[in-house]
Amino acid sequence: MRAGRIVGWVLGGLMALIPGAAIAQDAPLHTPCLTAHADLSGYIAAMESEGWTQLETDSEAWRAAVAVVYQPVQAVQILPAPFESLEDATRFAESAAERGARAYQYGTGVFFRDGVSASIQLGPPMGDSLRLSCVFAAPDLPQATEMLAEDAMSRDGIGLSMATEDIAVAGQDVPARLDALRLDGTPVFTAMLAGREALMLTWRFAPPT
Repeated sequence: MRAGRIVGWVLGGLMALIPGAAIAQDAPLHTPCLTAHADLSGYIAAMESEGWTQLETDSEAWRAAVAVVYQPVQAVQILPAPFESLEDATRFAESAAERGARAYQYGTGVFFRDGVSASIQLGPPMGDSLRLSCVFAAPDLPQATEMLAEDAMSRDGIGLSMATEDIAVAGQDVPARLDALRLDGTPVFTAMLAGREALMLTWRFAPPT
């Protein structure tokens, strides 16, 4: 699947494919991820209560959302060079779609709302704690844009900017970490990346008893 087709499908078709997807919400996107749940079903319920639609694994809508939400995940993993050509953007988008489809087959909730794709993974217990990862991605994500405007960090030769804040969670000793990400390069080529801006929340917490 070409990068342009990925962007066109997500922006032009996914909203129409999911009934009730366009629901105005004022709470921060990561709000459903700030409560400790013992299993993924608790986070699925929390997302749905905020108007998110969970997508059926391997459906067209699921694959389209995964192609978006895995872009920032892949960027953190490989630290790409700035996107300066059609080939750069196309290769990166195709790789994210393929790798994300494999990585999210099991143990991951994938969601869509208001043009934003999201994923939630809850890792297996490690000692006395669980590790949660929530990702929200879109071509433009105002919450991420605001964080990046205040405190963006970048490195020469890397096509990724990041801003980070810790979020205290009531009843938990370890704060959640929230990262805002932006894929950088020549605007005409980064505009092809449907996951250009993102929020990534990671949190290790004691499971509820």
